[in-house]
Amino acid sequence: MLMNHPALQPNWDFSGMREQAQYTLTLGRSIGNAETMPAWKAGDPFGAVKR
Repeated sequence: MLMNHPALQPNWDFSGMREQAQYTLTLGRSIGNAETMPAWKAGDPFGAVKR
């Protein structure tokens, strides 16, 4: 079977996924460590949703 032939194996580069994960982690940490909680701006339609 040719499925295991080295020429058929994908040569993927996951550096973009690592960069996105690092960005998301940094963003989450900065929001989590902020002095104030994030809030919706006045008049934003999503701000009216009750949770």
